[in-house]
Amino acid sequence: MNLEELFIKFNLEGKVYKLHGSAAPPPTHMINSHRIEKFIQKGTPGIIARCYSIEGYDKTESVTPELQEVLSHHSKVFKDLPKALPLEREQDHAIELLVGSNPPNVRPYRYPYQQKNEIEQLVKELLEVRFIKESKSSFSTPVILVKKKDGSFRMCVDYKELNKITIKDKFPIPVIDELLDELNGEVYFTKLDLRSGYHQIRIKIGDTHKMAF
Repeated sequence: MNLEELFIKFNLEGKVYKLHGSAAPPPTHMINSHRIEKFIQKGTPGIIARCYSIEGYDKTESVTPELQEVLSHHSKVFKDLPKALPLEREQDHAIELLVGSNPPNVRPYRYPYQQKNEIEQLVKELLEVRFIKESKSSFSTPVILVKKKDGSFRMCVDYKELNKITIKDKFPIPVIDELLDELNGEVYFTKLDLRSGYHQIRIKIGDTHKMAF
């Protein structure tokens, strides 16, 4: 079933059928069970569909047992949002600055009243889960709000000035043909929306003051 392009495919007696919907549905009329029973007795062709709401749809019905086992084993990954910063690792992100550069200190942008309240609420939530902390750093970067598809806002830090004085990491660009070769024979692919993925990248302790906003 494709709700965006309004069509549904199904297999009947070895044949694949595809039904297209209309963007502007025709007027509908209620029909009772007695009339449906008469249609069935006469052999009238038709479709009886059972509708589910998005909230009531159980995604596990279409998941294979093998995939469900993986999802159950890693349930903690999908269950809750992180409530603290990740552990310190060797791969923690470092911010190396150009020699002789001055800390960027950019004034905040002017925000509409509604966005200002939204920023304050987001900052409050980030403080509660300890993703951020109060700072008196000489660095200062403004933030902007980006509207998401669901109508809510995502707070993004405008690090343009910090990026100008940051030494860029250099590494070889992967060869796409080699990456595709490594996927040969794979049957399961995933696209995870890391809702709080940005906050799961830890900054080295000595560089955290450079991230002040």
